Amino acid sequence: MRCCGVTGGPGCTCRRRLAQVITGSVRRVAVLDRVLHGARLYDLSRRTIGASNEMRRLVGDVVRPTEGTRMLDFGCGNGRLVPFLPNLDYVGVDNNPSYIEQATATHGSDQVRFVCADVKDLPSLGFGEFDVVVSLGVLHHLSDEVAETAVTAVLQQLTPQGRLITMDPCFHPEQASLARVLMAMDRGRYVRHPEDYRRLVERCNGVVTQQIWHDVYKFPYTHCVQVVVRG
Repeated sequence: MRCCGVTGGPGCTCRRRLAQVITGSVRRVAVLDRVLHGARLYDLSRRTIGASNEMRRLVGDVVRPTEGTRMLDFGCGNGRLVPFLPNLDYVGVDNNPSYIEQATATHGSDQVRFVCADVKDLPSLGFGEFDVVVSLGVLHHLSDEVAETAVTAVLQQLTPQGRLITMDPCFHPEQASLARVLMAMDRGRYVRHPEDYRRLVERCNGVVTQQIWHDVYKFPYTHCVQVVVRG
């Protein structure tokens, strides 16, 4: 695209075109956000992209739960993680009633419970401490301020040797060009670089180790996986 030569001026076609692209992207993301707010369409989208591979790898390589583990799934969605877990004490929390309704109907049992609540409500729920807290695809929807509040609250729910495990899309210098484009179009407004996710957790007194995954979906996409313990 050639510049009109009126750089910075109101008549610059480059600026007008850029504004149109940005406005169109914002509108598409807003529509996608409304669509995926429904549990059934969200579930369909997860199956379409091959998210079962993501869950299987996360549980087997990172979470590694054993029978009897107490797990909190913060931002549990429709209970997508439950089919990949062994027999354990599981609590899923999400602030979307549609997700919780479907999760309870599909996976609910005496040992698998779902609660519609926000992160600020965690201490008052009375579930006690957990060996593992997982938070998958949550942080990139939260501003730094809100994310720090969430991480701080979640870390307080851990046993002394407990772990917080997060996974979110990230920008990375080694990712494919298509992955970078998809990151920019993600409905989460706060996709970060790995070092920014690290600094966020460290500000909450967490000690972090990270893995970068480029290959869990059916198309190029980059995830930052963090294992966090209390400092």
